[in-house]
Amino acid sequence: MMTPHRLLLPIALLMLANSALAATPAGQVPTLPPVPQTVAPDYAVSGQVDELSQTILAEVPGLGPISSLDMLLINMTGRPLLSSVPMEAWLAPASISAESYQQVIRGEIERLAALSALASRSADWQPAPELLRRLGFDGAMTGYAQNVVANRVKVEDADVHLYYLAHPEKYLQRRRIDARYIYIHTPANADPATRGSVQQKLDQIAADVRAGKMTFEQAARRYSQAPSAASGGRLPTFVNGTYFADFEGQLLGVEKPGDLTQVFEGPGGYYLGQLIAATPAQNIPLEEVSGEIRQTLAREHLKFYYRNALGELQNRYRTYNYAAGLNYEYMNQNAPIARIGTAMLTRPAFLRMYENPVTPDFAINTSLVQRNVMHWLEGEMVLEEMESLGRGNDRYIVRARELGMIPLRARQTMIREIEPAKYSAEQATKTLTSGPLGELRTVLVAQIMITPDAKKTEAASEKLAAERQIARVNTGLAAGVMQIEPEPVVMADWVHESDFSTSESTVAAVQSLQAKIDSAPFPNIKIQVTAMGWSDALPNTQWDRMLNRLVPGQVSQPIVSPTMTIRYVLLAERPMDAARYGAQPALAQRMAWRVLTDRMITEEVDRIRRESAIKYNF
Repeated sequence: MMTPHRLLLPIALLMLANSALAATPAGQVPTLPPVPQTVAPDYAVSGQVDELSQTILAEVPGLGPISSLDMLLINMTGRPLLSSVPMEAWLAPASISAESYQQVIRGEIERLAALSALASRSADWQPAPELLRRLGFDGAMTGYAQNVVANRVKVEDADVHLYYLAHPEKYLQRRRIDARYIYIHTPANADPATRGSVQQKLDQIAADVRAGKMTFEQAARRYSQAPSAASGGRLPTFVNGTYFADFEGQLLGVEKPGDLTQVFEGPGGYYLGQLIAATPAQNIPLEEVSGEIRQTLAREHLKFYYRNALGELQNRYRTYNYAAGLNYEYMNQNAPIARIGTAMLTRPAFLRMYENPVTPDFAINTSLVQRNVMHWLEGEMVLEEMESLGRGNDRYIVRARELGMIPLRARQTMIREIEPAKYSAEQATKTLTSGPLGELRTVLVAQIMITPDAKKTEAASEKLAAERQIARVNTGLAAGVMQIEPEPVVMADWVHESDFSTSESTVAAVQSLQAKIDSAPFPNIKIQVTAMGWSDALPNTQWDRMLNRLVPGQVSQPIVSPTMTIRYVLLAERPMDAARYGAQPALAQRMAWRVLTDRMITEEVDRIRRESAIKYNF
């Protein structure tokens, strides 16, 4: 069960590459920058767009069927949803591997429904033309990758054969398993008493099944909180390696078909399984899986074909980025920040289309500037190409604009209905101290950094081993487990059992976890856990983005670079002491606006829940 990793744009490299453009003397034509890394969303170049669009999550009042692709296209909060919910969960929200993410997905759908309700009160407001055009950029990238570039992807028979041989863990000595299971959810921040009561409940269910008081199928229909409850807990036949290790290990560890597993904890809660049948280990013939492998390789190749196509477009459309380094801050108001042929991006247009890059301490977030400038360059270029191909009204472009209008219209409703006095410089601090702060919180975080061991990854075989170890560790962390032998550490349990009340106790807890990791057999990689201290998750900061929707004990999705993978585990949180920002009126106003809009959305979500208005398919 692999977890897709988000490949972040190497901003520093792009800034370095474009520094020559910014420094070009007046009157000289700047040289073209090198082929850029794509800023297309991961889902757009995943090769799984059709599957995402066909995965209907829910029926939402006023919007109709909402698919996984819809949720990824809309990106309501400005934070990529793939940073908090992995691709597998969007593709199969009813599967075992998605159970720990279902509450997040439901929360995002509720938020969409709330924003849609607010948007319906915005009358006939329309965005500026350049903003409406920008709303189609991600849809254009998606359509270009899926409907144009994907047709160029070639997978040779030799590639299929090599992939088969390189992945013995998938195809050699596999066992086919039929099973049922019962799942009961426990929140990641549940206390030991709550966890104990859930385990006792499942122990009693197991005892009743063994005593013949009910069948396992009846028990699953009555008690399980998994989508499979409707089918008596029955799973489709699968091969080992499909689900998380403890689930399969428990099923294969029983003596005979019909036996029950022990109650065990896994992603999102507690499980009880029943083995129906399991075949002896055998190799899966290449002929049986060649189509699946070819599809997998085509998806993987798509990212590289897309980047190559992007380079060709860049040379043809002649793109320029003038906003490298700190130049954005000092450029003339109407000077072009970037250019594609004769199309210019000025600073006023940039601010109409994108988030203000001024940070809470009033510095310029140059990384955000660069990323958004690159988004405009790539999005405008690809959209122009789609229009030249007669695909300007591609369904992905149209859908992206339809969905993108929802939060913009909702914002207009908020601007009209929220009293300006409540977020004025005089009243902002009072607003921040007179009610719930919504998502504004102070967080205690630990960083988990995974890197190849430079001294032990010189040979190709060592590098491959390191990649597999990193993938194994990341798969575990995606499920909230640090894969340490002989006893893995459930991160939620470690957080709830540790003392983070002081800096000393926090350091001691982190050092204890580090000691366990250091004693584990990771011969080709290094794992370093570091306490980051308490930080305010101010609006539009790193912690606000990375830890969105997480609760203590949960682990963020990865930040991946060629040399390392970084995740964060939320250790503790507390309400932000917002009053201390009263001396910074502009920041207090921004925070007050955020709190007021959060309260307005929460009121709509509460109404939607009371009316049971959303019909979920998982």
